[in-house]
Amino acid sequence: MENGEQLIKQNQTINITGVDTAKGIAMTGSLGIYKQLLSDFREDVEKRLPLLQTIPEAGTLPLFIIQVNSLKSDCASIGTAELAVQAAWLEAAGRAGDMVFIQENLPVFTERITKLVVGIQAWEKAFL
Repeated sequence: MENGEQLIKQNQTINITGVDTAKGIAMTGSLGIYKQLLSDFREDVEKRLPLLQTIPEAGTLPLFIIQVNSLKSDCASIGTAELAVQAAWLEAAGRAGDMVFIQENLPVFTERITKLVVGIQAWEKAFL
């Protein structure tokens, strides 16, 4: 079996809505590292969720920008390109002080990333 076919067979056990597991595995280099990254990502997002559940104010905007920047990279690493793009938009809005954009889009982003966390939790319970 070729290496690519092995990856496809191995990642069939990782079926999380919105996640391109083949891309995530390719970015991390191995299935084992990718599985650990998914678990680490879930834990990290769970810690960040309280910040994402409220619209930042002027005093918390710098922290918000740092958080969404980190999530942007993390989302790309696990293969969730759409969430990475949404995080990039929120980061850009934060840097521009565009509170209207943040107010309109942060709840949608938070809902989607929460669903991702639930999906990762379900995968962890079923396969780890």
